[in-house]
Amino acid sequence: MRTRRLPDCRSAWMLMAVSLLAMTAGATGVVAAPLDLNRAWYVGPAGNDANPGTPASPFLTIQHAVDAAASGDTVRVFDGLYSGAGNAGVSWSDRNLTLVSHSGNREDCVIDCAGADGFRFVDTVLADSNVVTIAGFSFVDADTAIAVLRVGFGYGTPVDMFIRDCRVAGGKVGVASHGGRLVLDDCVLADNEVAGIHGGYSFGLTMTDCQVRGNGTGLLYTQMNGPGPVLLENSDFALNGVGIRYWQESAGMIMRHCRVDSSLTGHGIRSGTDYEGLLLEDCKLRDNAKHGLANTQGTAVTATDCVITGNGMSGIAIAGSLAALDLQRVTISGNDEWGIGQYVFSPLEKPMVTDKSRRSPDKDPANHFLIADCDITGNGLGGVSVAGAFDPILVSDSTIAANVGPGLVLNGTIIGGNVGVERVTVVANHGVGLDIVSGEVQATRALVSHNLGTAVAVAGTAVLTLNCTDLFGNAGGDWTAPVLPQLGANGNRYQDPLYCDLDGGDYSLRQNSQLSAANSGGCETIGRFDWTCPALPDSNGVAVRVHLRDVPGDEGGALHATWPRHELDDLEAAEPVLEYQVQHLQEAWQTVATVAAAAADSYTVTVPTPSVLVVGQPAPYCCYRLVAVAAGSTVVYESQPDSAYSIDNLPPPRPDAGIADGLDYRVVYWEDPGIPDLASSCVFRGTEEGFIPVEPLICGDIGHYIESHLAWYFYRVQFTDIHGNVSEFSDELHGQYPTPAPPVMPSVVTLHPNRPNPFNPQTAIGYDMPRQGRVRLSVFDLAGRRVRQLVDGVMGAGRHEVVWDGRDASGMRAASGSYVVRLEADGILRTLIVGLVK
Repeated sequence: MRTRRLPDCRSAWMLMAVSLLAMTAGATGVVAAPLDLNRAWYVGPAGNDANPGTPASPFLTIQHAVDAAASGDTVRVFDGLYSGAGNAGVSWSDRNLTLVSHSGNREDCVIDCAGADGFRFVDTVLADSNVVTIAGFSFVDADTAIAVLRVGFGYGTPVDMFIRDCRVAGGKVGVASHGGRLVLDDCVLADNEVAGIHGGYSFGLTMTDCQVRGNGTGLLYTQMNGPGPVLLENSDFALNGVGIRYWQESAGMIMRHCRVDSSLTGHGIRSGTDYEGLLLEDCKLRDNAKHGLANTQGTAVTATDCVITGNGMSGIAIAGSLAALDLQRVTISGNDEWGIGQYVFSPLEKPMVTDKSRRSPDKDPANHFLIADCDITGNGLGGVSVAGAFDPILVSDSTIAANVGPGLVLNGTIIGGNVGVERVTVVANHGVGLDIVSGEVQATRALVSHNLGTAVAVAGTAVLTLNCTDLFGNAGGDWTAPVLPQLGANGNRYQDPLYCDLDGGDYSLRQNSQLSAANSGGCETIGRFDWTCPALPDSNGVAVRVHLRDVPGDEGGALHATWPRHELDDLEAAEPVLEYQVQHLQEAWQTVATVAAAAADSYTVTVPTPSVLVVGQPAPYCCYRLVAVAAGSTVVYESQPDSAYSIDNLPPPRPDAGIADGLDYRVVYWEDPGIPDLASSCVFRGTEEGFIPVEPLICGDIGHYIESHLAWYFYRVQFTDIHGNVSEFSDELHGQYPTPAPPVMPSVVTLHPNRPNPFNPQTAIGYDMPRQGRVRLSVFDLAGRRVRQLVDGVMGAGRHEVVWDGRDASGMRAASGSYVVRLEADGILRTLIVGLVK
């Protein structure tokens, strides 16, 4: 939830900007003049350019105030709607200026550009330093809303433009820079046809707490000799055609706590560099139409504590040897192709630098491929495929599991290169576990088991050396011909790993596994995980084992215990078993269920358990055993202990929620579900009816949420219990618009963003006509083919709206993807991009 900032917060931000420039002055030559300390000029919607520009007598147009201002002055703009000459297409050169809305609330100070530019700064004296600050505005329908441009090409003193608390929507380009350094804070860049941010040569960017959504490309730039790395923090890129696409030289990019998801037609991130770095920390790349990260050339990617999941192609795709990769604590799962695979150039696409011999003399590409402490699971074509001349290659302390294809494929490595696989568990993949296509590979303490193909495949002249490695239970064969001579040597073995729960995806070992550090005979732990659960029970020569499993469809707290008949469960025995007791170990063994012996083949009883799995906590294994009792309470058999835990299978009830609007606040409220294991209540918010809840706005343990910004929002509520179960979403709630202003006859032809976008099955498209005239409103695909004619006729002045039902001219449903809506009216052409999803 965005709240109004008090004036002292704005001043603090300005001082922070000054400090930042002061710190970088030594490196860039920028000398920051104090901001907002010289003369201030005021602009108001009821002003007059003949006025002196004071708070009591403001100017009418922003351009007039800019022309009056000297370097270091501030232009303060009172709340209102500004459009037309003097308010759109505002430009100036070679002066440090601060332009701010007087209230600091971007929603109330709106610049309607009507297809023109918004604010444009032009630097003509490249030796001078320049500082520009723009804060608290909303820009709509701009060709380019905010731009900083340098005349000529220079790498010296940069232009520094600070943009805070601005919203740029519904135009072609949000913010553009050629030769400038942008600092964006708490900004929204939405639904811009070409890009949210567009940068040219010698481009610098720092972005914090920003939302970039619904643009043709979220961030699109070429940086050559830029002033330091691009830095993105706590920012989201969602529902853009492509999330981020860039080329860099002499500077890298750093992303921390960012999200890049749901790109409609392209990759989450498409990087290309002259061997520069991309650092990802605690980032999420998910649900993008193509690759999560497409490393097309040269980039040395370092990622830690990231999640890359649900992308339409591979999680990470790398173009051969023209890159490097270093992953630590990264989860790559559920992508439609590879977890990590090869980037394949399209026929019209090729690298800017074709091989390493053409790199700049100061470049030294690392060409390494390192994966440590990662989970690569459930991907559609396979786990990891290395193709390129990387050195070294090291995959360690990781799990490669349940991928629909091979687990780990090593291909094209440098002859004599350092290639290692250490402490890795490769399990339950649908193809070969470890596929060595070329090179010399050494696998140490690797566990390759239960894959549907062979354990390992070694092609041609490739060499695989195994040490302390276990190959077991692979459907296509374990110790096959290429590696059979190594069985029994160097600690290699063929032994059941005794996983805690193979079917459930728990690949840690049981206490009695011969692969645990305590039992491996000096090999330390074989595979990624040591033991975390007790050994299976030992029958001590009597074939009686108690099998424990969760009771399905309950709130937890109960287990089914099943066991076969004991051999003395026979009335003709000298000392027959009369009853069975299932006992639970607390401080001592306590009987929790008793069953009379009846010479049945097997017995099942439900027993209570205090061990219920809580999400985010270790599995609460609890010990049980079976005791067989004869006459006189004589114990004739005690099984070895077994362990299990219960799972809460039932979600909380569906929230019963409501909404109430006040004069300056809104309350979303819901009834207490009355369940003892409730963990949190989460509120989700969207801007379109029928929105899909993804990230919660807020979660907590109180029964209401107060919204102080009365925009047109939609809400849904969901409960989560401590065991990780989530309820159905509540009915969709929506607040009301504030009292609308009287309608104003439009002055220009305007094509408004469609609602919703993306859409399924239909979307509303609005347009304004300043006078009666001929209108053609058409839908085209990205190849330029007309899909549907929506309007073709004479329309009156005013606001109009038409609904496209997602069908083509023949009435058939159009395919998912992006389409161009084109409006031709009054000699004006307007276009926008819409996204159809299914």
